Amino acid sequence: MLALITYFVNLSKVWNFHLHFLTSGESTMYQIMSECSAAVRKSVEGVDYYVAEASEAFHDLEDMVDKIQMSQDTRSKLLQSLVKAKHYLKTDYKMHVKPSSNVADHCFTFALSEQKSENFAEECPHDHNHKCQQCDELEETLSEIKRLTADMEWENPEANLFQVEKSIKAVEELKGHILRSKNQERGRADITGSLKVGEMFVVSDWAMKFLPRKYREGQTDWFGKRGINWHITVCATKPHDQYVLDTYVHILESQAPQDSQITSALIIDAIKDMVYSRNITDVHLWSDNAGCYKSTYTMYALHQELIELKTYYFCEAQDGKGPCDRKASHIKSAIKRFVNEGNNVLDASDMKKAIDTMQKGQYKVKVVTPIIDVEADKIKPIPSISLMHNFEFLPDGLKVWRAYKVGTDDHIDQDDFEEPTPKRKKTAPEEFHCSNDQCDRLFKSMSALENHLIIGDCMSRPEKLLVDKCKVLYQKRLDVNFTGSRTLNSETNVTDVDNLEDIGWALKTKKPKSHFTEEQRLFPTREIPTRKPNVSPYGEPSDVLKSITSEYSTPYDARSSTSAIVTVKAEPKPKRTKTRSFKDSFRNSLRKLTSKKVKKKEEKEDSGYSEIGDFSRTKTKVAFATNSKEKVLHKECTIEYSKADNLNPYAVIFLNKEEINEC
Repeated sequence: MLALITYFVNLSKVWNFHLHFLTSGESTMYQIMSECSAAVRKSVEGVDYYVAEASEAFHDLEDMVDKIQMSQDTRSKLLQSLVKAKHYLKTDYKMHVKPSSNVADHCFTFALSEQKSENFAEECPHDHNHKCQQCDELEETLSEIKRLTADMEWENPEANLFQVEKSIKAVEELKGHILRSKNQERGRADITGSLKVGEMFVVSDWAMKFLPRKYREGQTDWFGKRGINWHITVCATKPHDQYVLDTYVHILESQAPQDSQITSALIIDAIKDMVYSRNITDVHLWSDNAGCYKSTYTMYALHQELIELKTYYFCEAQDGKGPCDRKASHIKSAIKRFVNEGNNVLDASDMKKAIDTMQKGQYKVKVVTPIIDVEADKIKPIPSISLMHNFEFLPDGLKVWRAYKVGTDDHIDQDDFEEPTPKRKKTAPEEFHCSNDQCDRLFKSMSALENHLIIGDCMSRPEKLLVDKCKVLYQKRLDVNFTGSRTLNSETNVTDVDNLEDIGWALKTKKPKSHFTEEQRLFPTREIPTRKPNVSPYGEPSDVLKSITSEYSTPYDARSSTSAIVTVKAEPKPKRTKTRSFKDSFRNSLRKLTSKKVKKKEEKEDSGYSEIGDFSRTKTKVAFATNSKEKVLHKECTIEYSKADNLNPYAVIFLNKEEINEC
């Protein structure tokens, strides 16, 4: 880089002397080069699956373009268009989308309005009479590739066309994902930008499980670890025109599921502590789309416990990175420094001690013992809650939107989702036993048993019951009186839009389930034709010579205009006891010459013939055909060729231009 900058500075001085060219200093050039550095491709884990699928789709489309027969100019143009489209979606498209635009592909209101619902649809006050050149080129490129794939004659056309349609669908989903992400990000920016005194913005997220660590850890301790669950809540306030962040860390002392019950309890604990200590009146909550956050039970618990909660917004799926992930990274680094000082972090208490020691009280850390209510009633679910992204809490219920500021709203009364779901009546009572032999607890449902196994509160028996004594006695009787085996049977039961079909194209939809067709189900049971054994694909020797004559009678040759196929007849071995027919010898020769075991070496410059292995040379008469000057010639001459010990009398080889001239 230093040599490049020095060369450019010297060149600029020459231009300035002759052409009065305004030059830049070396410091400016270094700053430009640092901002415009070369990109280095690296492998990345945990990528947004929309981005990952679209990247793979572009790669599949490029491979399909290479397979389609077309001119080189058309192929290069299509490949360049795909590269431009990929860069456009990664960079410029994010800057083009707006809440209101005359381009249909850039307008939030047009793209996120649901046509079938009045509550989630909104009519744009402007016309969409403009078009974006980059978006138009993207659609034209994808349509052209699909058309060329459909017109191409493939061995399996349905599979190739399905691959192209799947790739195009992935690219379109990435485009809608980007638009939805920018729209939901607008909601968070509106809240944080207008935050006042007495208001609080809260972000919650579960961190990755922390694996226990030792200062000196043996190999046996390194395997089979159980991670520690911990939850992070970041609260942002603005008391004096400056943002203040308070971070709450809840570490679970025992193994517990990350469900909506525990998650809502941790969020309520953090918000109530902030409300009492900072005199907060309005709370705005933000989180990702995890099932423990976007659930009916979480909405019900927050509505009952937090009267200060005003809104709850969810980010777009796979776009939930925020302050909680950054705080988790800082905490993990602090714990690592604590371990390097000679300490061990094996449980929740050690983890809290490490955070408090290294961060000096910057984070509010609590060790929590979860209590699971195994007999809790289920809440009536909110319909299509997974498609909702914005919730507003009211005293009498909720207001929901599918997209931020698109449509009016859909009101959900408090009684609609607070009514408990009645339990199902079982025809026959079924009891579930604990897997621990020493525990005598019984449970009515499998979920209650799973919660019991997670908590581990087994009740051991002080002495054997009567049932256990009967089992032991029965086992002793079997050992004494067992005479044979018995079988026990058990049975078990940017253009003008003429129609409204494109409205809401960026809304997230559920993928339909596709079933196998009748042809796909019958494909494994089809009859596979088998080729007859010991039949050469080239046919009889006379047929080979006829095909040579007909093939090279045309001016076009797939290899070159000077190549030819030669039939060679060599002298048979004198000590040959087993006689073979002309037909069998010719077939065996073709198989050996066309097999992969024979490796051809490079042609010698002095002789002009190919040598196969370390073979002896001999001379023989050959009959060859060539299409030199668009004429078929048949001659016989004597050439020197390489002969193997096991070479049969008849073979087919290729002659180059020099060998033909010698003949």
